Amino acid sequence: MLKCLLEFSPREVGVTSAMWIRSFTPVFLLTLGAACADAGLSSPAEDRPLGKELEKEPVKNPLPVVGPPGIYLANADGSSPARFLVEGDSPAWSPDGRSIAFDREDEIRVIQPGGATERSLTAGRDPSWSPDGTRIAFVGKEGIGVMTAEGSGATILLRHDFRNDTYAPFDMGIGGPAWSPDGERIAFQHNGDGDTVPGQVFLMNADGTAPRRVTPTGGNQYAESHPAWSPDGSELVFWSYWFGLVAVDPAVGGRRVIHEDFPSLNYWAFPSWSPDGRTILFTFWQPFPQTPAVWAVDARGGPVRPVIASGTHAVWSPDGTTIAFVHPGSLNP
Repeated sequence: MLKCLLEFSPREVGVTSAMWIRSFTPVFLLTLGAACADAGLSSPAEDRPLGKELEKEPVKNPLPVVGPPGIYLANADGSSPARFLVEGDSPAWSPDGRSIAFDREDEIRVIQPGGATERSLTAGRDPSWSPDGTRIAFVGKEGIGVMTAEGSGATILLRHDFRNDTYAPFDMGIGGPAWSPDGERIAFQHNGDGDTVPGQVFLMNADGTAPRRVTPTGGNQYAESHPAWSPDGSELVFWSYWFGLVAVDPAVGGRRVIHEDFPSLNYWAFPSWSPDGRTILFTFWQPFPQTPAVWAVDARGGPVRPVIASGTHAVWSPDGTTIAFVHPGSLNP
């Protein structure tokens, strides 16, 4: 477990002030320790997918980013200079592509891609639009909530302490809501309890009922994070400690490994599926110096390629032509 904890360096833990980890930094390493103990000491050898670690295309001069920390826009293939949009984190495109929700200092805000009419909606973080564009799911002090796209009528769907199998004093709550394309379900992550339960991916009805874990609850338990839906709603992609980027059919379970490269591919992978279902963007931790970069991989697996030289948490515009991403700027570790 010590080896695993060392792989998550303090510089890596402190990458940005706006990720969900910001509220729980004192106990996060304990959760990683629990996750590593579960996954690394008792996992049968046949569980581990092989042959994925070295599948990288040659580096093709990924798009450099110069400017202050914040949210930037760029061509989806990284072919144009990135344009600063706004200071903030966790960008989320509206279904019509006319707005981007984001969070800044624990407040959900909305801005147009052209940079006009920034406005505040409510306290919270990690916004996710409903597929019809009328509502936004978010993470608040009490749990995952939902409000209208104008910021009114906020209600709590599921509370941070919904589980009864964690160590309550260290329970780190829930985050990363992701609305299904049919609008009927919301995927999210439970962040673990800093003691024995690692972060795990869950699914609930859009009204907050019937939360259940997506991957098996028995046997070896693995740290998981940041679910994202395929455009047709048939699969969820997320990071899983022992496997890397995986896709799961939430109806039948199982894991389909897309790419594995630990520790360069770790808890802050932030996968995002392209609108045509062909490509997945994710955060790749480049060594020497250790900085986050946006990479892409075919949704079926295979070689990966760099897109943005210094960025994380990239998401596609609905038409697939543009990506919004977070440039750490001076926050680079």
